[in-house]
Formats: sequence, structure tokens, C-alpha cells
Amino acid sequence: MKKKILSFIVHNRKFLALRNNSKSIKHGGDFWFIVTGLVEDKETVKDAVKREIKEETGLDVNEIFPLNWRS
Repeated sequence: MKKKILSFIVHNRKFLALRNNSKSIKHGGDFWFIVTGLVEDKETVKDAVKREIKEETGLDVNEIFPLNWRS
């Protein structure tokens, strides 16, 4: 089973949440979400966080502060 990541993005003491207002998605409607994803084979958790944030937002990550690491 692959590890999962959940990312909170903070910049200048502000929290970034992403908005999806697509009517075509299976959940329907308008909702807010944060970046999540899976750690790929031979990838570190930190690298997975950076990759998922880049894929979902286009942002480059400078620093990562873990809230909870599990091995």
C-alpha cells in the first residue's frame, strides 16, 4: 500500500486552498480542497509533496515542514 500525503500551503502567513467549480466532476458542485496524493515507488515523502504541489498548482516549494511523519 502506497503512502499518502496531504499538503497545507502557507505563504506570508496565509493558507492556500484550491477551488474546483466544475459541474462535470463526480462529486458535483463547487468545493474547496487541499493538495493530496500518493508517494510513488522510490520517491521520498518530501519529493512527493513537492511534485504534487507543482502538478496541482504550478507552484515550486521552497520549504517543507512536516506535521506528522510515519514510516
